[in-house]
Amino acid sequence: MDDFFRAKTPAGAIIVNANWRDNPWFPSVPEDERRLVRILDYYESVGQVLAFHVNWMRERGYEKAINYLPHDGVNENNVTGRKYEDHWREAGFNVGPPVKNQSKGAATMRIEALRRLGPQLWWNEATTEPGRDAIGFYHERKDETRNVGLGPEHDWSS
Repeated sequence: MDDFFRAKTPAGAIIVNANWRDNPWFPSVPEDERRLVRILDYYESVGQVLAFHVNWMRERGYEKAINYLPHDGVNENNVTGRKYEDHWREAGFNVGPPVKNQSKGAATMRIEALRRLGPQLWWNEATTEPGRDAIGFYHERKDETRNVGLGPEHDWSS
């Protein structure tokens, strides 16, 4: 439709760009749902080869998902000498720009951002329980002697 009306506009046609925002009868329930940030699935692993992750994504039908890798996703794999993002592309997945390394204090800022978003999140109860547990356990590392916080503790919950 877009190609027909925009690229090959028929002679005498009047094209109007309209969206849900232009509908005065747009119901409030879909609007409330539209604003939710949806967490559909949760996955964690340590030390698995890339093929393991690729298979997990395929088994769940996420072939069209965009993979946003952490800042080190553009690093070379120690075994193959190729970048992780290249491996994902070769496996047929879309790879978005990596999350930038945001320097000191970034982990704490991400935690605060998640806390602010919390009330807007919708979690798939059946597939995200371990992730919700991890978020609930995520905590600050403390220097008990000086009674000061040292940023997030990097344990199983991080």
